[in-house]
Amino acid sequence: MLRYVARRLLLMIPTFVGITLLTFALMSFGDDPLAPEASGEMALGNRKLSSDERRRMREVLGYDLPSLVNLDVEDARRTVQVAAERVSATWMRVGSRLRRAVYDAAVSAELPVPEARGLADRVLRHVRGQLARGRKSTDGLFAVAGPGTRTAGIAAAAFATPVRQAIADMDRLKRLGGQTARWIRPVIEASGDEDGLLIEIVGGEEALDAAEAFEASEIRDAVTEWMAAARGEVAARAQGADAGAYRQARLRWEEKLQRYGGLMMSELMPRLLGASSHVKALASDLVYGYGGCDVRFTAYGSPGHPPNDEQARLQAVQEDRLVRWWRRSALRYREVSALERWGWLSWTHTRYARWVTSLLTLDFGESLDQSRSVRALIAERLPITLLLQGCAILLMYLFAVPLGTWAAAKKGTVVDHGLAFMMFVLLSAPSFWIGTMCVLGLGGTFPMDGIRSPDVARAIGDGSLSIWTWRALSDLAWHCLLPVAVLSYGGIAVLQRFARTGVLETLSQPWVRAARSRGLPERQVLRRHVLRPALIPLVTLLGVLLPTMVGGSVIVERIFGIPGMGLLAWEGVMGNDVPVVMAVVVLSAIATMVGYLVADLLYAWVDPRVRHR
Repeated sequence: MLRYVARRLLLMIPTFVGITLLTFALMSFGDDPLAPEASGEMALGNRKLSSDERRRMREVLGYDLPSLVNLDVEDARRTVQVAAERVSATWMRVGSRLRRAVYDAAVSAELPVPEARGLADRVLRHVRGQLARGRKSTDGLFAVAGPGTRTAGIAAAAFATPVRQAIADMDRLKRLGGQTARWIRPVIEASGDEDGLLIEIVGGEEALDAAEAFEASEIRDAVTEWMAAARGEVAARAQGADAGAYRQARLRWEEKLQRYGGLMMSELMPRLLGASSHVKALASDLVYGYGGCDVRFTAYGSPGHPPNDEQARLQAVQEDRLVRWWRRSALRYREVSALERWGWLSWTHTRYARWVTSLLTLDFGESLDQSRSVRALIAERLPITLLLQGCAILLMYLFAVPLGTWAAAKKGTVVDHGLAFMMFVLLSAPSFWIGTMCVLGLGGTFPMDGIRSPDVARAIGDGSLSIWTWRALSDLAWHCLLPVAVLSYGGIAVLQRFARTGVLETLSQPWVRAARSRGLPERQVLRRHVLRPALIPLVTLLGVLLPTMVGGSVIVERIFGIPGMGLLAWEGVMGNDVPVVMAVVVLSAIATMVGYLVADLLYAWVDPRVRHR
């Protein structure tokens, strides 16, 4: 038996790989919904995503990576040089064309030539100023004072997308600071940088020379001193002591770390992830403004005073965001060797590799709609759906097997015909209609919202009531009664017909006739010689029913307002919440594999000949 189980488990490995490839191919089919070429805001469910939010979301979902093979791994050097090359190429391509487009539009609008030329120059200076700052103007990309501004905005609108991308790249380059200064010189030399835009990012030639002289040991020592000062400041505040000396030391070392920029991140972030939330909060401005981190961090509560439950939940969300950001961004803060770049990183630093890693760790990122970890949402919702579907499947078999056996034993009688009529009636009634009728007809008798009464849920939440007390269990059963009934009645009808057919087929086998010829009672014949072989079709159906335990109760959960996986899948689809939908699909695929494995094992138990074959 163990060898049989081992063989079945080994066969699941290529099946799992095939499922991941197929799912990944389906997800990658078609256009990129978050493509940077799409200009302006983009609707995502009830949210409006700006171009910066869309860029960050592309990184979270892996759309910034190649699909299967990465021939241009972005390490610390390539991160700077790729962004600088894009900025330089965009400015060289767009600058003159933008000025000409605004000038032509102004002349077409019958603006005098000197004023048209001045308008074009003002628009160009305004765009360059935004590029130099790495920030979009609050007035607008192309908003300038003077006559003809509306004409200029219309003419320049075609250049909005590349300008926004260049501003985002400049923002990252400025926030990387010393890392940018160390690696940008080849781009400046290659492009000529006639406008001085790139050299302006780092503050001149002196900054380039200083960055190239930075030593890894001095960066490591500065990070160590900063961490010691930050921990001392938090500890002093927790004890109510004077933290002024520690704060001054932290600010002094922080000023030095600011010069290193992104070069400090590979030393600082691993230590920061293991530090307390208050130390992380002290480093938030440093790593965001001078390290290129996209995650802001806030510490809830105060040193020595833990946060409340809601604050602890929000704190956990921030912790999770920071960990996941560093996991996908760590490579951009260190230089990799040629062996790493063209070796294993070209295969592991891809969208598919990130997808498989998410599967293996069950880390599907953060819900776009609820701003919470998808794993936390699943941990809350999955037990509810497992309870409902588990009870429903159990009821299906508890009713279907005896009824099918009874109908087969009474073949052709009133009992058989009556059961057949009842099963066909149940099969003809759709679950959404039955559920709606239950809500309309029994809404005053049975609860119709959630799986617990509000008072019971509050008592369990504050710890004054155990989930195993009679009050909690009876309340749960009362809430689940109608949903489980609606989930199970159709399955009972289907399984009863399969059970009847299986029993009838087994009754005609030679060993059954031999048992009857020995004078065994009919009840004993059915129990010992018929029932077990007749279960094979039902075992097959069990392998199909088990995957429904993940997301197969969408309609029932929607009708009865039950916060389970089905409702989560519905909300994800309606809100275009890609991480949630991806998680539900993956868990359904895993449940399908587990279902077929359980079916194979039950085959071996029901019919021992399967093991020998």
